[in-house]
Amino acid sequence: MRPNLVSIFVSVFFVLVAVSATGCGGGDGLARVAVSGSVTIDGEPVPNGVVRFKPAAGTEGPMANTMITDGQYDIPADQGPVAGNYTVEVQAYQDPNAAAAPSAATRPAVASDKLGVKTSSDDLNDETAPVVPQAPKESKRTFNVTVPEQSSFEQDFAL
Repeated sequence: MRPNLVSIFVSVFFVLVAVSATGCGGGDGLARVAVSGSVTIDGEPVPNGVVRFKPAAGTEGPMANTMITDGQYDIPADQGPVAGNYTVEVQAYQDPNAAAAPSAATRPAVASDKLGVKTSSDDLNDETAPVVPQAPKESKRTFNVTVPEQSSFEQDFAL
Protein backbone atom coordinates (compact mmCIF):
# COMPACT_ATOMS: atom_id res chain seq x y z
CA MET A 1 0.00 0.00 0.00
CA ARG A 2 1.11 3.42 -0.85
CA PRO A 3 0.66 6.10 1.83
CA ASN A 4 -1.58 8.97 1.01
CA LEU A 5 0.23 12.31 0.55
CA VAL A 6 -2.24 14.05 2.88
CA SER A 7 -1.67 11.54 5.69
CA ILE A 8 2.11 12.02 5.40
CA PHE A 9 1.68 15.80 5.56
CA VAL A 10 -0.60 15.56 8.60
CA SER A 11 1.81 13.19 10.37
CA VAL A 12 4.79 15.49 9.73
CA PHE A 13 2.75 18.48 10.89
CA PHE A 14 1.89 16.85 14.23
CA VAL A 15 5.48 15.76 14.78
CA LEU A 16 6.68 19.34 14.20
CA VAL A 17 4.03 20.73 16.57
CA ALA A 18 5.01 18.23 19.27
CA VAL A 19 8.72 19.02 18.90
CA SER A 20 8.21 22.79 18.96
CA ALA A 21 5.86 22.60 21.96
CA THR A 22 8.52 20.92 24.08
CA GLY A 23 10.74 23.98 23.65
CA CYS A 24 8.13 26.51 24.72
CA GLY A 25 8.37 28.25 28.09
CA GLY A 26 11.59 26.53 29.09
CA GLY A 27 14.07 29.40 29.53
CA ASP A 28 17.01 28.46 31.71
CA GLY A 29 14.86 26.74 34.34
CA LEU A 30 15.76 29.21 37.10
CA ALA A 31 13.10 30.80 39.30
CA ARG A 32 14.02 34.39 38.53
CA VAL A 33 12.59 37.53 40.11
CA ALA A 34 11.65 40.79 38.36
CA VAL A 35 13.44 43.68 40.10
CA SER A 36 12.77 47.38 39.67
CA GLY A 37 13.19 50.62 41.57
CA SER A 38 14.55 54.13 41.65
CA VAL A 39 18.09 55.46 41.97
CA THR A 40 18.71 58.92 43.39
CA ILE A 41 21.64 61.15 44.33
CA ASP A 42 20.85 63.72 47.02
CA GLY A 43 17.15 63.09 46.41
CA GLU A 44 17.41 63.75 42.66
CA PRO A 45 16.93 61.00 40.03
CA VAL A 46 20.15 59.64 38.53
CA PRO A 47 19.90 60.43 34.79
CA ASN A 48 22.04 57.51 33.53
CA GLY A 49 23.85 54.56 35.01
CA VAL A 50 23.98 50.83 35.65
CA VAL A 51 22.63 48.50 38.36
CA ARG A 52 24.38 45.10 38.74
CA PHE A 53 23.11 42.30 41.00
CA LYS A 54 26.13 40.05 41.68
CA PRO A 55 25.41 36.81 43.60
CA ALA A 56 27.02 36.77 47.06
CA ALA A 57 28.57 33.66 48.58
CA GLY A 58 25.96 30.94 48.93
CA THR A 59 23.68 32.24 46.17
CA GLU A 60 23.68 30.14 43.01
CA GLY A 61 22.61 31.99 39.92
CA PRO A 62 23.72 34.40 37.23
CA MET A 63 24.46 38.08 37.58
CA ALA A 64 21.62 40.39 36.51
CA ASN A 65 22.07 43.96 35.36
CA THR A 66 20.33 46.80 33.59
CA MET A 67 20.63 50.47 32.73
CA ILE A 68 19.35 53.36 34.85
CA THR A 69 17.30 55.83 32.84
CA ASP A 70 15.83 58.97 34.38
CA GLY A 71 16.26 57.57 37.88
CA GLN A 72 14.52 54.24 37.19
CA TYR A 73 15.71 50.70 36.50
CA ASP A 74 13.76 47.57 35.60
CA ILE A 75 14.99 44.00 35.21
CA PRO A 76 12.26 41.73 33.82
CA ALA A 77 11.74 38.33 35.42
CA ASP A 78 13.23 36.40 32.50
CA GLN A 79 16.52 38.31 32.99
CA GLY A 80 16.31 38.92 36.75
CA PRO A 81 18.22 37.45 39.66
CA VAL A 82 17.17 34.32 41.52
CA ALA A 83 16.17 34.61 45.18
CA GLY A 84 19.17 35.02 47.47
CA ASN A 85 21.83 37.43 48.71
CA TYR A 86 23.50 39.89 46.35
CA THR A 87 26.16 42.54 46.28
CA VAL A 88 24.56 45.25 44.19
CA GLU A 89 26.76 47.75 42.38
CA VAL A 90 25.06 51.00 41.43
CA GLN A 91 27.02 53.27 39.14
CA ALA A 92 25.88 56.73 38.09
CA TYR A 93 27.09 58.40 34.91
CA GLN A 94 27.19 62.09 34.35
CA ASP A 95 24.48 63.56 32.18
CA PRO A 96 26.31 65.04 29.18
CA ASN A 97 23.84 67.95 29.14
CA ALA A 98 24.23 68.79 32.83
CA ALA A 99 25.55 72.23 33.77
CA ALA A 100 28.02 70.62 36.19
CA ALA A 101 29.82 68.68 33.44
CA PRO A 102 33.58 69.20 33.81
CA SER A 103 35.07 71.51 31.25
CA ALA A 104 38.32 70.93 29.39
CA ALA A 105 39.97 73.45 31.70
CA THR A 106 39.20 71.35 34.80
CA ARG A 107 40.29 68.01 33.32
CA PRO A 108 43.94 67.01 33.56
CA ALA A 109 45.91 67.23 30.34
CA VAL A 110 47.44 64.06 28.96
CA ALA A 111 50.98 64.49 27.63
CA SER A 112 51.24 61.29 25.59
CA ASP A 113 50.18 57.71 25.54
CA LYS A 114 52.41 54.62 25.49
CA LEU A 115 53.06 55.02 21.78
CA GLY A 116 54.08 58.67 22.15
CA VAL A 117 50.95 60.01 20.48
CA LYS A 118 50.27 63.52 21.78
CA THR A 119 46.81 64.10 23.18
CA SER A 120 45.16 66.91 25.07
CA SER A 121 42.38 67.21 27.58
CA ASP A 122 40.10 68.19 24.68
CA ASP A 123 40.43 64.61 23.39
CA LEU A 124 38.95 63.14 26.57
CA ASN A 125 35.29 62.19 26.47
CA ASP A 126 33.37 63.41 29.51
CA GLU A 127 29.98 62.02 28.43
CA THR A 128 30.48 58.77 30.34
CA ALA A 129 32.55 60.11 33.21
CA PRO A 130 31.26 58.51 36.43
CA VAL A 131 29.82 61.02 38.86
CA VAL A 132 28.69 60.86 42.47
CA PRO A 133 28.17 64.25 44.10
CA GLN A 134 30.52 65.13 46.98
CA ALA A 135 32.64 62.08 46.17
CA PRO A 136 34.04 62.79 42.69
CA LYS A 137 36.55 59.91 42.69
CA GLU A 138 33.94 57.33 43.71
CA SER A 139 31.96 56.28 40.67
CA LYS A 140 29.93 53.45 42.15
CA ARG A 141 28.46 52.34 45.44
CA THR A 142 27.72 48.82 46.62
CA PHE A 143 24.80 47.58 48.67
CA ASN A 144 23.95 44.22 50.25
CA VAL A 145 20.48 43.14 49.16
CA THR A 146 18.42 40.01 49.76
CA VAL A 147 16.09 39.18 46.87
CA PRO A 148 13.05 37.34 48.27
CA GLU A 149 11.33 34.32 46.68
CA GLN A 150 8.49 36.12 44.94
CA SER A 151 7.60 37.08 41.38
CA SER A 152 8.68 40.73 41.65
CA PHE A 153 10.66 42.89 44.04
CA GLU A 154 11.18 46.64 44.34
CA GLN A 155 14.47 48.01 45.65
CA ASP A 156 15.36 51.72 45.67
CA PHE A 157 18.93 52.98 45.96
CA ALA A 158 20.04 56.36 47.33
CA LEU A 159 23.63 57.29 46.54
